[in-house]
Amino acid sequence: MSERDWEQRFREVYDRAVQIFDADGGRTPEECFGAEEQAFLATLGCTPQELYDFVEDWCWSKEPSFEEVLEVTSIRREYFLERQAGRKPGRVKSPSEFPSGNEELAGIRWLPRILAKARAKLRGELPPQLMYGCGGDRPFLASVGVGLAEFLRAVRDAGDDDGAVVALLKRRMNEEPG
Repeated sequence: MSERDWEQRFREVYDRAVQIFDADGGRTPEECFGAEEQAFLATLGCTPQELYDFVEDWCWSKEPSFEEVLEVTSIRREYFLERQAGRKPGRVKSPSEFPSGNEELAGIRWLPRILAKARAKLRGELPPQLMYGCGGDRPFLASVGVGLAEFLRAVRDAGDDDGAVVALLKRRMNEEPG
């Protein structure tokens, strides 16, 4: 499937789920995504729960935008296809394995949690109870001047080097608003 084809299909699946959710008929991933749509999402390394969470947040708070969701999904898809050869991870992490939102790294509260969630998102290990880009992640990222996809890309590029991600955030936090 070409880049344009999967993006168009993804938009159709997303838009349909928004319509179902808005009509009060789809309050679960299973109600929003049929078997064919679930199979398509699996080819991207995306679970129905992950896309449902984005749909739900959009319907309730009008964020994140579809463009941000597409970019985040594109990063995950690339990781899934290139680094994981289209194979699911060996296991999904437990919610208890993630740092609390009160933990700090380099004096930055929430950073350990979102780092762990971003790495799990990339690897397909995020449990259904957690969302990368949730209502806690978005305000944190906005406060440091980094978008959802930009942060995920930085985490991907940094691998396990927390220092590279910290450096990006410190630079952004020290930039003059323009």
